[in-house]
Amino acid sequence: MDPRRTEPRFDRQVDVELTHAGTAYTGVTRDLSLSGLCARFDAAFPFGARVRLRFTVPGHPQPVEVDGEVRWSQPASEGGKFYGVHFLGLRARDVWALNRFFQASPAGGVPVPGRGGAAGGPQS
Repeated sequence: MDPRRTEPRFDRQVDVELTHAGTAYTGVTRDLSLSGLCARFDAAFPFGARVRLRFTVPGHPQPVEVDGEVRWSQPASEGGKFYGVHFLGLRARDVWALNRFFQASPAGGVPVPGRGGAAGGPQS
């Protein structure tokens, strides 16, 4: 794990809704951790933008809802951009659900190898 990371990243794809300036956008995560996510969106969000995230973790009936801050972006080869979003405080039940999701997924609790930053993005 990159020494600048506080939590390991896990290669997990879930649909995510991001709300910025009153408008909701849908995307798909590339990876997740307890401190943030990387997701692709067909929209532009400025560095430092405060956003609201909402996504459902398989096996957990209630959606994860958390505020976040855009820390980096990079073009996605399939169009749109990947955004690294740092979580600004997860609820205890969401931490529990994410940990279960990381452990129960086919790859188990194995973090994404060799990615500097959130899915290769610049460090924050």
